[in-house]
Amino acid sequence: MNGIGDFDLVDRELILEIARETVSSVAPEELPLFTIVTKIYFDTNGRIPSERATRDEMLGFGLESAVVLLTPVILPVVAAILDQLAQDVARVATERGKDGLRRAIRALLRRDAGEGGEGGDGGEGGGPLVAPLTPEQLARVRLAAFEKARQMDLPGDKAALLADAVTGSLGAAG
Repeated sequence: MNGIGDFDLVDRELILEIARETVSSVAPEELPLFTIVTKIYFDTNGRIPSERATRDEMLGFGLESAVVLLTPVILPVVAAILDQLAQDVARVATERGKDGLRRAIRALLRRDAGEGGEGGDGGEGGGPLVAPLTPEQLARVRLAAFEKARQMDLPGDKAALLADAVTGSLGAAG
């Protein structure tokens, strides 16, 4: 996925929250520009403008042309990772949907099945729909973030730093 317009499951506020945490971690000097860069990002429906267009936009705000910003890379990386996680959650919800519906109807009619008592949580397939991210999931997220950053021509060391920061933001939330 290249832009936020490609999916409906992740809202802008969540992208902004995780991206801001990531920028704070890896490029805090860019925080004063965060609002401007995110406006450009969302106004272009998540497409990354060409390097020249980005440079021209930033020069309009008084930045030197030699400045390389990480925020324009962080936004699509975060959006792609959140989209991947949203798809994973949607897949789980679909798989568990029928069981959940059956349990909800039984609970509504107070005819809970299984050992779970009221609410039907303890039966087979019960429990929360989504658990916090496991270390394995966080490792996959880190790899996906690194690969997306490299696709966007970020040098390996910066891509690794960005991947670590995104993963840290998601791990702290989970």
